[in-house]
Amino acid sequence: MSKNIDSYDRKILYALDMNARDSASQIAKKVNLSKEGVIYRINRLLENGYVKNFYTIINAALFGYQYYKVMLTFQKLGLEEEQQIVNYLKLSDNCINVRATEGRYNISFLAVYSSRVELKNFLQEFCTKFGHNLLRKNVHIVTSGYKLTFKEDEAQYKLFYKGERANFVLDENEKKILATLALDARIKIVELARMLNVDVRKVQYIIKKLQENNIIVGYSSSLDLSILPNQLVVLNFRLNNTTKVPSMIEYFDKTNSGLFAYELLGDYDLSVELYVENDAALKQTLLDFRRRFSDYYISYDIAHIYDEYNLAWLPVTLKDMELKPEKKRL
Repeated sequence: MSKNIDSYDRKILYALDMNARDSASQIAKKVNLSKEGVIYRINRLLENGYVKNFYTIINAALFGYQYYKVMLTFQKLGLEEEQQIVNYLKLSDNCINVRATEGRYNISFLAVYSSRVELKNFLQEFCTKFGHNLLRKNVHIVTSGYKLTFKEDEAQYKLFYKGERANFVLDENEKKILATLALDARIKIVELARMLNVDVRKVQYIIKKLQENNIIVGYSSSLDLSILPNQLVVLNFRLNNTTKVPSMIEYFDKTNSGLFAYELLGDYDLSVELYVENDAALKQTLLDFRRRFSDYYISYDIAHIYDEYNLAWLPVTLKDMELKPEKKRL
């Protein structure tokens, strides 16, 4: 990945991608290092900017929200205007995974809204402000979402969103814990308990309950794509046989490079995010995919992600509840 990152660092990054709340001791057992060595390396990855933050994947559908994947193409988009658009989307509490991309689209993001009318109003306002050179606006309904695992030759992907909405009611402690974990997945239980002024065992129970109810579905890490040589790419597929989607997701999960996959309703049927070493590795993955699934896909588009922002998987109604720890701790 970089001359400053060795094989142990890569193993730690993979472990943090699969579960960013694993303790240093748990990660040490997985990567065959001492606890102190893991703590040192995580701190170094943070200090050098390779890891931007640790976030929690939250299933907002259980609060009545729907996920949409929005892809935008502009003509003659300058760097200054691109940054203005990104900043606008970053300030929207209902937009997550905002990406600047190269390929068919320039900007993409996940939108989280409780109704299509709300999404329509947001897009109308957006187009009023930035639509003068907008060429293409492609909106998909996300019907399923999966977290892939960086686990070579062993499919362990996890379904975290299946398009079904519910109306869970959270108490104040649950809201504050969710909002804080959304932006700091590695915060210690004892620190959460101190900030809430409740017993540690109660915080442990609340988090366990949120996980059992599939509200919290995972913990991961955000990497700085601008300084890491590996590439984040998104593959958007048009399929002629969607019954093969589970097999396709399993295939990408076994490549040791998968991050997320989404089943979509719209122009595309499947979107897969990969973190690949280089173009040659991507080409090999796609050649193998085409051999395996040649009868089941129509076409695909590739988007190279060169920056991403706003990874808090939480709607506006909860973000303001975030607690403010005095300092971060591993």
